[in-house]
Amino acid sequence: MNYTEDTLVQQTTANYLEQQLNWDSIYAYNNECLGALSYGLSFYALEMVVRVLVLELIPLTAALFVAVRYSIPRGSELYKQRIRGGFDTLSHQHKDPIAQELLPSVVAGVFAVLTLAAVSCVVALVLAYFMVYGFTTA
Repeated sequence: MNYTEDTLVQQTTANYLEQQLNWDSIYAYNNECLGALSYGLSFYALEMVVRVLVLELIPLTAALFVAVRYSIPRGSELYKQRIRGGFDTLSHQHKDPIAQELLPSVVAGVFAVLTLAAVSCVVALVLAYFMVYGFTTA
């Protein structure tokens, strides 16, 4: 028996199995439903994407991004300023170094994390909506 694509391997094999072994062949091509839909998990898959991305990963990524790009370098600058006596200079000028230097950096870091997380979550939700329902103008 010649098992090549030219002689339709699938049909030939099915005929052989049916005639020689009395097996029933069931063709599932173009009838199968693969993925989350076949198991009834599409609703849960979307829910998990929203929960994991929007509630956990995106805010964590935003916080890490702000920490690495802004807060850690700014903290290093403040430490160097303190070591060089910049805080003492501000104290002699009757200015509070914490209120003058540290507080604005902390507020800016918190604001950056919240803003970046909110924008990222909105983008993720919009993309999830388009993936589920498609782009419609109606």
